Amino acid sequence: MLSPEIQSLLSEPLGPCTVWTKALSAAGYGQKWAGEKVVYVHRLAFEAAYGPIPEGTEIDHLCRNRACYNVAHLEAVTHAENMRRSGPFRRSAVCPRGHVRSKKGKCITCRRERDGYLGPGNDAYSKRTHCPKGHPYSSENTYVNPRGSRECRMCRAAGRTRAGRA
Repeated sequence: MLSPEIQSLLSEPLGPCTVWTKALSAAGYGQKWAGEKVVYVHRLAFEAAYGPIPEGTEIDHLCRNRACYNVAHLEAVTHAENMRRSGPFRRSAVCPRGHVRSKKGKCITCRRERDGYLGPGNDAYSKRTHCPKGHPYSSENTYVNPRGSRECRMCRAAGRTRAGRA
């Protein structure tokens, strides 16, 4: 069964991108659970509007926005054609939410938000009493690194032992 977001697009004329604001893949495509597996939202929208995706083709975003699922912006093309069209757009310098990507192409800001990183100086961060492994942040067990972030001395020592730098 299609979600209301996708159903609403089936009669929408060519217009601005309709960006999936829920779960995104690492590559920036909208995704959702369908039955027992995760599927790309733009593929669901295309199939709902035009039927099955033809064999030997993939869905190209004419708008170059991977999070867009507006069916007027989607077209079934061969892989070679999709690569030819992508040209310099293959990997945007910014993520779908507008954050600058790292040299490896990952969005550090989105990752930190997803993982719950609050950063030094943040009230909620400074109120934490234990490290992620459960060791207490006591004066004897806390190391403040050059960037100003707290680190658990026990976890730091264990990491150095694993790395062979005891």
